[in-house]
Amino acid sequence: MESLKREFLELLEKDVEFRYAVAGYLGLSEVLKRLDTIAEEQRALREEQVRLREEQTKIWREIERFREEQTRIWKEIQGLREEQTKIWREIERFREEQTRIWKEIESFREEQTRIWKEIQSLREEQTKTWEEIERFREEQTKIWREIQGLREEQAKFREEQTKIWREIERFREEQTKIWKEIQSLKEEQVRLREEQKKTWEEIERLRSDMERGFELVNRHISALGARWGLMAEEAFREGLRGLLEEELGLRVERWTAYDEEGYVYGYPSELEVDVAVVDGRTILVEVSSHVRPSDVFEFRRKAEVYERKVGVKPHRLLMVTPYADDAALRAGMRLGVEIYTKV
Repeated sequence: MESLKREFLELLEKDVEFRYAVAGYLGLSEVLKRLDTIAEEQRALREEQVRLREEQTKIWREIERFREEQTRIWKEIQGLREEQTKIWREIERFREEQTRIWKEIESFREEQTRIWKEIQSLREEQTKTWEEIERFREEQTKIWREIQGLREEQAKFREEQTKIWREIERFREEQTKIWKEIQSLKEEQVRLREEQKKTWEEIERLRSDMERGFELVNRHISALGARWGLMAEEAFREGLRGLLEEELGLRVERWTAYDEEGYVYGYPSELEVDVAVVDGRTILVEVSSHVRPSDVFEFRRKAEVYERKVGVKPHRLLMVTPYADDAALRAGMRLGVEIYTKV
């Protein structure tokens, strides 16, 4: 019986499955499993706690290093502030010294003026009192000594005056150069004004020719309308474009491009616009049977896309139509688009 007990106890100690089996019979297997799970979790928590403590120690060391660096920076800033305060004090001292020197110079100038007045008075008195020269020789000797000192001072002032005159001469030469440059700019401005006047005269002549041409186009369109009736939009545009080339002598070319950004219509689309070149000036022409405010806005955007892609800014934007809304005319005035309806 004793040997059986010893074997049973050894099995409980060495064989885990046997131990759990016995515990199951006794109703303790679930408790032991949970205790083992808790022991494993507790061991993992301890390891995590040790790792967190090491990480915290590193963080505190880094914080301490930052604090030392911050203390060093503040000390450096304090040193810079003290040095700046010294510099400002030195500057203030220089300013006071400069003010004192200028006051002293002013005093010397006043004294010099007074001395010259006194010398003048003495000379006038000397002319009248030649008979008393012997009695005043001793006094005159003193005066001559004073005059000698004044001459020395005067020599110094003359040197300073010479420097000033040289500086004035340099300023005059510089001023002469500036006046010459201003004169050149004035001549250039006069020339530009004359050229601008000629340009405006040329524009006025071109506008007059175009109005006469549009009147002629109007007669042709009326004749076409009377013969064929209401034309389709594309046929109207092609016919009016041909009349512009024939009657006004405008070289009209069709320019097409793809608006991948959708800048004109709000989505990517193909753009078309008529381009006329007159005396080297680029004019964009839009021909339509009816112009609405939205048409004016879209035409303006077409011109901006043309400028970006071609690299040439149009000189004028023209819309030719037999009929335009009042709102379209107002939009054209605001957006810089010329709308001609007398066609």
